[in-house]
Amino acid sequence: MESSHHPSHTIFDRRPWVLGGSIFYLASAVCILTGVYQIIVPIYKNDAAAMEKFGCLLTLNVYELLLLAVTLLIVVWRHVTDDAILLTFLIAAFLIGSATALDTVAPGFPGPTLAFGAAGLLLAAGKLYAMGRWITGRLGWLTLAGLGALLAWNSLMPGLLGLVMAQGLLVVPLREAWLAGGLATLAGGVLLIAAAWRVPTGHAGVNDYDRPFLCTAAMRWAVILLLLVGVFIHQYALNWAFGLNFRVADMLPALALLSLLFFELRRGYALMRRMRDLTPLFVPLVAVIFCIAGHLQSVRFAWNLGVLYSAPFVAIATAVVIETMALLRHRPSLHALALGYLVTGFWGVIVSTQALQYIRTGWLFVALAFPILLLGALVSLCKPRPRAAEPVLEPVSN
Repeated sequence: MESSHHPSHTIFDRRPWVLGGSIFYLASAVCILTGVYQIIVPIYKNDAAAMEKFGCLLTLNVYELLLLAVTLLIVVWRHVTDDAILLTFLIAAFLIGSATALDTVAPGFPGPTLAFGAAGLLLAAGKLYAMGRWITGRLGWLTLAGLGALLAWNSLMPGLLGLVMAQGLLVVPLREAWLAGGLATLAGGVLLIAAAWRVPTGHAGVNDYDRPFLCTAAMRWAVILLLLVGVFIHQYALNWAFGLNFRVADMLPALALLSLLFFELRRGYALMRRMRDLTPLFVPLVAVIFCIAGHLQSVRFAWNLGVLYSAPFVAIATAVVIETMALLRHRPSLHALALGYLVTGFWGVIVSTQALQYIRTGWLFVALAFPILLLGALVSLCKPRPRAAEPVLEPVSN
């Protein structure tokens, strides 16, 4: 006779979120961050305690590996995906945070910092592979290339700036080195936008039906956005360690890249509804106008590396990208926004240079006539070709 025994039910069979493992994972992360902060901050200017700083860095990397190990354990062995969501976000956050901690030792110990960063970069590559292979699902090659550029900058830039400061490897101004290194973050952001651009409208997550959120495209993009934002925050945080004559306007390229990526993701998920769809693209425009009007740029518009971080260049480059979106995606509403960016960019050039003195002589307007003419030609050439007119039949006379 078969037993009529039914399995007993406990509160953990249908547990609320607060009874899951996530609350403990979050508490663990808060504890280690609080402890590392209390250790590093009092000894920030004490070179005698450098070994304690490097001990904190080693502890953070070991903790990252344990986070990954716990995530793999509960997902691969027990197929627990809800608790693994927070663990995955913590892994991504510590990928950035452990490299940011290198800023505390880079000015005084550039060589060891660069070695730690290189080792951390290898570990980051392994963590990305493990996440894609067993946790969140595989990432495309464009996405991997973009994340590779971001993580390489994140891991190596503190040590490289330390070498520049010590003039042991490169004898260049510190700020110029920071600007040059920022090209890697710009390239990484552009590659991520290109990856989002390849997704047809409304097809993002089309294969995610009946999958746990951990294994969906939305989860992967959430992790990617977290990494991108974290790298840009680290880019800003370097100013505290190295004194880079930093201003808020230096983050305009980051803001533009984030807005464009967010806009493309909304398009991929078919979350477009009338004019409020353009709201993400208005944010950089408002910031550019604010920076130009308030003279918040740390560099003037001149033909050097700093031009990439100037408000006028960001406005003009964003105008080109938005106009390309308008033409290739057949979205007429974007033409006006691209024109607004373009006009703002030229206004910024006038304000940031000596172009005002040429207004009275008329040469400024003569110079503007040429790009405006080419822009009009581009718009005209992209219009749909009209249908061929049918021949008019002559009435037949009797």
